[in-house]
Amino acid sequence: MSKANPHFDSSRFGLLFFSRGRGRGHAIPDIAIAEELLRLRDDVDIRFVSYGTGADTFTEFGHGVIDLDLPERKSILETLVRAGHMIGWLHPQLVVAHEEFAVPPAARIFGVPALFITDWFSEPEDFIMRSIGYADEVLFIDEPGVFEEPPYLKSKVHYVGPVLREFQYSKNDRGRAREELALPRDATIICVLPGSWTEQRAPILDLVLAVFDAIDKQQKRLVWIAGDDHELLTEKTKERPEIIVNKQDWQMDRLMVASDLAITKTNRKALKELAALGIPSISLSYGLNEIDDAVAAKIPTNLTLRADSIDGPGLARHIAEILANGSQASVAARTAPSGRNGRVAAAEKIAGMIDRVKAARTSA
Repeated sequence: MSKANPHFDSSRFGLLFFSRGRGRGHAIPDIAIAEELLRLRDDVDIRFVSYGTGADTFTEFGHGVIDLDLPERKSILETLVRAGHMIGWLHPQLVVAHEEFAVPPAARIFGVPALFITDWFSEPEDFIMRSIGYADEVLFIDEPGVFEEPPYLKSKVHYVGPVLREFQYSKNDRGRAREELALPRDATIICVLPGSWTEQRAPILDLVLAVFDAIDKQQKRLVWIAGDDHELLTEKTKERPEIIVNKQDWQMDRLMVASDLAITKTNRKALKELAALGIPSISLSYGLNEIDDAVAAKIPTNLTLRADSIDGPGLARHIAEILANGSQASVAARTAPSGRNGRVAAAEKIAGMIDRVKAARTSA
């Protein structure tokens, strides 16, 4: 998949894959699905389309990407125009869109079959839900039962389970992971994975630092994946060697299994990976994303707390319980199954749609 040559190989099936560019949480499962699809069949030529952090993520993982050059918070109408331009220019045989709601209507305009990927539904009359109605099929990359399907999608939805990256580490690799990260083998390790929520929008730094200071352990480390807050957190913790601030980490499963506990800002994709790895988590929520909150509440390894109402002593008690393996979240983490990874099922569903598109073209 070359950035220099976006056109499809005419001898193969052209698939244009739009991946939402806000954060890394869409690009990573999309890469996993695409790699699985390419294992299943050798007649498919995939072109990724994204922007912002999503486009950077494809590049970091060695995949070519067509960059739409959009801001991460962008207009759906501008996305519709640019997606339509890409579809009309490249003439794919199938369009796949992961939470890019403008893409199914654009594909319908050009008469190209579209498959939509999501892990949530909202009210049926919402504009973005209506836009999914233009997709021919919908892959729901989680389990059924959390969200009610819009009635006009009921015949189109396939539930495949959570799509997770292919982990290189498990809890059995904790010692190796800590050694590679230069973390003490016997230390208490807490990682903070805030996702795309900055401290300006969802501040937890002062609360987490106060609670970390109160942890009565001889050896302890706090590892914070800071993203856009990297400069701020580095400055605030520069005199504290027990606190490690990294802008990003492309081997997140290694950090997860190295940790005794993860703290998030209720970013659901990280919570699903932590659950699959059996790592307990605490989500500090400001109620900024109803979808994240709904999913987090269903994850047995996670404890969700309101960040704007929990105080230091309250959070400290929860952390102490988890670290002592006495809380419900800890018990769930010790007993949680690895879970169904929908990566293979998603790829199989796309492969089946490719066959149907090919058959329709042959019979036309």
